Amino acid sequence: MSFLPALITFILGALIAYMNYRITKKLYLTKPDKALSFIFGRQLINFAYLTAVFFIGRKFLSNINPALVGAAVGLTVPALLFTLSLSKELKTDSENPDEGGDKK
Repeated sequence: MSFLPALITFILGALIAYMNYRITKKLYLTKPDKALSFIFGRQLINFAYLTAVFFIGRKFLSNINPALVGAAVGLTVPALLFTLSLSKELKTDSENPDEGGDKK
């Protein structure tokens, strides 16, 4: 029955990664100088989530390893995909000077 905690923590981790992506994208589009400063905030959110999974898992689960792996993969893989998506969007914007980007 260790599949269910791993699946739940994976889905929650993916939601947190998506939330971080949306905040980063909004900051970059409105205040580009503040976007990089949010990286520390994203890491704090990820750390808080992993810590919560650890302590809640210790209290309610006999084996917390699947839940921790699900949480870590749920945070990492979607964050990688969202970052690639954001970098492609920003690259496209910078290649279109008509839309406000600078062509190099």
